[in-house]
Formats: sequence, structure tokens, C-alpha cells
Amino acid sequence: MAQMEMRTDRVELAAQTGTPEALFELGMLYATGLEAEADLIVAHKWFNLAAVRGNTAALARRKEIALEMTAAEIAEAQKLAREWLATEKHSTERIAAERVAVAASAERAIMDEPAAAPTAPEPASPAWTHAEWEGAEALAA
Repeated sequence: MAQMEMRTDRVELAAQTGTPEALFELGMLYATGLEAEADLIVAHKWFNLAAVRGNTAALARRKEIALEMTAAEIAEAQKLAREWLATEKHSTERIAAERVAVAASAERAIMDEPAAAPTAPEPASPAWTHAEWEGAEALAA
């Protein structure tokens, strides 16, 4: 049972990226009931979202499970899909705003940072000493 929950958690985390494949996979998990508790409303929601993102297999699966659902269940699934899209949009906007704030903060830090004092170049490493040359010549002989 724990393995099923781990699999479902991993797929739900992947679905946060919004990729059609991850959304479709979640639909399959809930439609089949093999790795998560079967829930046609939730499966329909994920298939709907995957189909909107261009996954044609999700469109076919959504139509299949809709035949087993009532009109109220389909309406609930569609409501959940709209809510997920709204939440995702807000998350995306929040992340974009955070990135802009971080970039602006970094730019201010660079502008406020005093210029570094020029440093003298390090002296070149000395050539081999006379003793090192003699030692090398002795080894070569």
C-alpha cells in the first residue's frame, strides 16, 4: 500500500509541472484503481486537463469514463479541472513575480557593491632551481 501512495505522490508532484503526460498518468492512476483508489471524477479531471494540453489519448479516455458517470459527476470533474487551472495560473504568476524580485534584488546588490580594489598579479612561479636541474640531469643520466 505504501508503494502505491509513493507512486501516486510522485505522479502528482510531476503533474504540478503541467505536462500533458503527467496529467494523463494521473488520470490513468485514478481511472484504473491499480495504484490509487479508483475515482472517476478525479480521473476525468486529470484526463480533461491532459486533453486541454494536447494529449489525444486523454481525450479518448475522458470520453470512455464519461459514459460511466452521471451528469453531476462530470460537472464536478469539470469544476475541479477549472479550479486546478486557476490555482496553477496563480502559482505560475507567483513564481514569475518571485523571479523578477530576485533578479531585481541581485541587480541592486551588484549596483550597491563597492568596486573591488585592483589586486596585484601573483608573482610568476620561479623556474626550477639549480639543485632541481642537477637532480633532473642526474636522473636522466
